[in-house]
Amino acid sequence: MTNRRKIIAGILVATMAVTGLLVGTVSADDEDSGTPRDTLMARVAELLGVDQGDLETAFTQAREEQREQRQEEMQAARDARMQELIDQGVLTQEQVDDWNEWLESRPDNSEAMQEWLESRPDMGDALPFAEGRGGRFGGAMMRGGGMAGFGGFGGLGCPTESEA
Repeated sequence: MTNRRKIIAGILVATMAVTGLLVGTVSADDEDSGTPRDTLMARVAELLGVDQGDLETAFTQAREEQREQRQEEMQAARDARMQELIDQGVLTQEQVDDWNEWLESRPDNSEAMQEWLESRPDMGDALPFAEGRGGRFGGAMMRGGGMAGFGGFGGLGCPTESEA
């Protein structure tokens, strides 16, 4: 047998061995009834001497409160940036009102989302598109995501006059 064939045979044997180990590990994991999160929650509840359901409810409440706080902070930053653009004469109050009304009308389903995106108000050249930074909208407009830090709308594009 040549050296090349020995190397190929060794690689094939090693690949089959690793595949066997991975299949065995995945099968063993499937037999475990709880997810790592459930197991962790159960252990923390046990350590604290509280009911696991109460602990999960507390975590859910804390997560929701933090999400609401982040949204409020993003809204304050968005409002400050809009006021700055008005003060600089880049935007009018009417344009900002149209923009805010458009944001509030954001739909929950993906089919209506496309129509919503196409109905953006005309903001002139004040806030150019961020092509090449996560796509046309910079990935920032996911449900509940607001405008991702608001640096130029966090990559969220506004239409130019030629697109209106």
